[in-house]
Amino acid sequence: LVANVYPLTEPALAIRADGRRTLLYVHDDAAKPAGQGEEILATQWDGAAWSAPAALTDDRRLDFSPQVVYDGAGNAVAVWERTYSDVITSGLNITFAQQIDIAAITWYSATATWDAGPTMLTNDNKLLDRAPRLRTGYDGSVLDRKSTRLNSSHTDISRMPSSA
Repeated sequence: LVANVYPLTEPALAIRADGRRTLLYVHDDAAKPAGQGEEILATQWDGAAWSAPAALTDDRRLDFSPQVVYDGAGNAVAVWERTYSDVITSGLNITFAQQIDIAAITWYSATATWDAGPTMLTNDNKLLDRAPRLRTGYDGSVLDRKSTRLNSSHTDISRMPSSA
């Protein structure tokens, strides 16, 4: 399916009722500075073949832990952890943790295209936003469970905007 992958690929797979599949994974772009090449790639199975991987991100921000589901309209909705800046502090400390936010993107079945780029669901709020989780309801709605935040026991659960 994909050769010579990054060891921390973190694949996420969604399967639509008709068999279409969307696979997201983390790719390390070796052409970028160390620690700034983690990008989200997507490939899709149309019932006959997997598509060439498409870059959903292409910058020096860190991107990891993708999740993907299909909504009731057959669109693929994805979220992942993303730093809000490409200026990354060295070391795993509270300053680094505060840079982690949640991004989202949608693939539209009607046009077979992804959004032009990710939308930040949280942005530079100085909290550790991590471990997004997506679930599809019986009515096709998509729910996003955002992080248990650093220095807080707060968890957000929100309905993703309709992508129909």
